[in-house]
Amino acid sequence: MAKDNAQIQRDKRAKEKALLDRIGAEKRSLIVSKALADAL
Repeated sequence: MAKDNAQIQRDKRAKEKALLDRIGAEKRSLIVSKALADAL
């Protein structure tokens, strides 16, 4: 079953978005934990 180019591009974007979401979430939690550490 061959994927057409549009489907390949969609899959790629979905993977990149998932990765960026994960990186963003990790960054936010790092910033929050740093802010907590600074506050204490």
